[in-house]
Amino acid sequence: MAYLAVKDYKLAVDDCKNAIRINPEFARTYKRLFKAELALGNIDAAKDALATSVELEPADRTHKMDQDALNTVIHQQAMIDKFNTDADQDYERSLGYCDSILNNCPASVFHITLKCENLLKAYKLKDAQKFSK
Repeated sequence: MAYLAVKDYKLAVDDCKNAIRINPEFARTYKRLFKAELALGNIDAAKDALATSVELEPADRTHKMDQDALNTVIHQQAMIDKFNTDADQDYERSLGYCDSILNNCPASVFHITLKCENLLKAYKLKDAQKFSK
């Protein structure tokens, strides 16, 4: 939990995995793993962790909010993928989805890089330079 509080998501993932080795039946560990994986942009790993948390503690009221956040990220990723295809190139719209996904995945190196790439493709060179600093 402490690593999540200080936003050290990689150490939080490691800590959660160690805790799971010790007690694989503790649902809160999977919930924390979900939050850390999502912050890092590891959508599939976050999805698996949340599913296990729900399975172990189905009455937890926060599952709906977490599932909604995950569904939002999945949708945002689908839109980023769509607007970066040859058939439907729209880097401005993709850039908007990159901004949105970074609200839920603030430490995602992939999404930060993708934002820079979209800034460059949308010819927002000054914004790209400012963001990369």
